[in-house]
Amino acid sequence: MPNKNKNTEVPQCVQTDVSVSVTETRVGNLIFNDYGEIQPIYGIYEKSILTKVDVNGWSICFKPKGIPITEEILLKIGFIKKDKIWSDKSVSKNIFFKENYFIEFSREGILFCQLHYSGNARFLKNIEYIHQLQNLYFALKSSELQVSCLTEH
Repeated sequence: MPNKNKNTEVPQCVQTDVSVSVTETRVGNLIFNDYGEIQPIYGIYEKSILTKVDVNGWSICFKPKGIPITEEILLKIGFIKKDKIWSDKSVSKNIFFKENYFIEFSREGILFCQLHYSGNARFLKNIEYIHQLQNLYFALKSSELQVSCLTEH
């Protein structure tokens, strides 16, 4: 049962049936382990992933699953939800900003974009899962996206 304290409440996630390839992950990424728990990756092997079960042990995960990106998770990890008025006066609703990057839920999927100083945006990639967001953020910023709040109990 999740802790109801607002500072430590873990967002509820829907587990997917889609396994994540070990080649698209890196140490520190969050995944659903074989037990359906959100866990960071501690080691990557040819066909499995090492996650920590608790303070007493480790678990080998053979079918890691991606954690779908949701509005709740984005807000929890520091994205700010707001509308954006573009230079052509069109309005995009429910965009999630963090620094000069934003995520938009659209008909084309979940779009990860970069906002330029001119006010224009550049589409970077369609993403679905938290580990993809973590990897993109790291590649662009050379720093980790802070997601530890998703594993606090």
